[in-house]
Amino acid sequence: MAKYNICVVCGSGMATSVLISQQLKDLLKQRNIDANITTTKVSDLGAVSHYNVIVTSTLLPNNLDVPVIRTMSFLTGLGMDKDVDKIVNILQGNK
Repeated sequence: MAKYNICVVCGSGMATSVLISQQLKDLLKQRNIDANITTTKVSDLGAVSHYNVIVTSTLLPNNLDVPVIRTMSFLTGLGMDKDVDKIVNILQGNK
């Protein structure tokens, strides 16, 4: 089974990215997806080339070489399955 690298980014603090990453890890585990999930804030993002996907609750630059999923679903509870489907499709190469 492949192991994927995901970065969860929030605007300025870390609480949002930690919350999203915990929910995402559980939802991916239910789908038998093994992933390393890193949490950070926008100002600390740095190099992204080693990530398979970035999940964010805030705006990020458009010039990243990694697919970005911007979502509030992990905070609201609405549409999480749809967003997890998008993430899984990216991880499995079905962009």
